Amino acid sequence: MVIGCPRCGAEATSGVYCQNCNDMLQAELEAADVLDFAMQWCMEYFKIKPSLRPQVRTSLADMPLEEATEYRVKVFIPEPTQEISLSIGEEAGGYTLVQWTVEKRI
Repeated sequence: MVIGCPRCGAEATSGVYCQNCNDMLQAELEAADVLDFAMQWCMEYFKIKPSLRPQVRTSLADMPLEEATEYRVKVFIPEPTQEISLSIGEEAGGYTLVQWTVEKRI
């Protein structure tokens, strides 16, 4: 019996996730502070209601390169329902927003 990856549906090669999703989840764990920065920025900029904050989701848009100084992050905003794409730069004291765009309104 072939088990599908719960994240993308591809065949799970070992464990629960396929290799690509497993690698991405590992990268997201390592970039947790970047994802937190993205979430906080979106909550403040879009003035997310406290009751909707648990529904805001972040993920890396692609696998960061070795020694990355810029990350691409996707953020799902529940109200108004949209997906935001952020470029976040790493600097000496933390992170800074380089660019953002609304990817799609749902």
